[in-house]
Amino acid sequence: MVKLNVDVIVAPGVLPALAAKEATHSIPVIYTGGADPVAAGLASVGRPGGNVTGITELSSELTGKRLELIKETLPKISTVTVLARRGAPNTTDRIAEIESATKAFGLRLQTLEVAGISDFDKAFSPVTKERNGALIELPNSLFHANRKRIVEISNEKRLPTNFHSRDFVEVGGLMCYGETMPRRYVGSPLTSTRFSGASSPLICRSSSRRSSSW
Repeated sequence: MVKLNVDVIVAPGVLPALAAKEATHSIPVIYTGGADPVAAGLASVGRPGGNVTGITELSSELTGKRLELIKETLPKISTVTVLARRGAPNTTDRIAEIESATKAFGLRLQTLEVAGISDFDKAFSPVTKERNGALIELPNSLFHANRKRIVEISNEKRLPTNFHSRDFVEVGGLMCYGETMPRRYVGSPLTSTRFSGASSPLICRSSSRRSSSW
């Protein structure tokens, strides 16, 4: 894309955004994802600027609410399982944040890590409702692209789910707490318009509790 001299690069996820940031320092890169862009190395609060901007739902900040909804819906539940992509940026830190949140609700945390779609069946093979309780996921482009398969496996295992996006519910997931992908991308062109005229984009918290732009 850099060789094509495109006007804007939209990167749906941390890894594509980091690759685009490395590839060009002049073409605007718009990140759309659930991870904290500062923690991921895409932006800096102390030294704003550069060619990366975007929209994030700050998904980790909503984890407590997802766990609260699970506990309210399934009061007898004792365990929550988080689905994570192996090798994704900040996975260890984000799992630690979720573990702290689960303890606050008196829940145990288990982790299912997958590297790719070929790992799904094997990773889920030992999963049971009694052992794993309910499932949440660390938002990742791999999971969103394969949400139908993840929901199918979860339903086969009779595993209650609470995802970060309504897109998962629309293919059969139990519930979600977060934003919708179309809503996120509606904001991206607006961001690119602002970005194209800004000499030094800043990081800021949106007034919406569901998303943030910088």
